[in-house]
Amino acid sequence: FSEMLVDGDLLLQLCERDLKGDLGVRNGIVRKRLWRELRKLMRNVDYSLSEGESTAQFLRNISSEMVEYTHRLVRRGLTHQYMDTLAVEDVEDALKHAGVENIAHRYKIR
Repeated sequence: FSEMLVDGDLLLQLCERDLKGDLGVRNGIVRKRLWRELRKLMRNVDYSLSEGESTAQFLRNISSEMVEYTHRLVRRGLTHQYMDTLAVEDVEDALKHAGVENIAHRYKIR
C-alpha cells in the first residue's frame, strides 16, 4: 500500500473490486480478509467532529452496517437532506455512483 501511496482517505474509498484490479490482491482468501478488515475500519471511523456526522448518524439509524458508506456519500455531497430533494431513481443512481454496490443497501438508504 505504501508503494502505491494509499493513505487513510483512499482506504475509505476502496471497494472489493479495487483490491483485485488496482492493488493486485489476487489471492481470494487474502482479498476477502482484507476487505472484511477495511469494512470494519469504515464502520468505526469517528465522524463526530466532521461534516460527515449527520450522514453517519442517518446511516447508523438505518443499520450499523450502513455506516461504512459515510465517507463515500460525504465525498460526493450526498447528505440525507440533499437525497430527500431527489427523485427515487436519481438517489438510486447517485448511491450506485458513490460506490454503494449492494442493491439491498441502496434500497435501505434511499
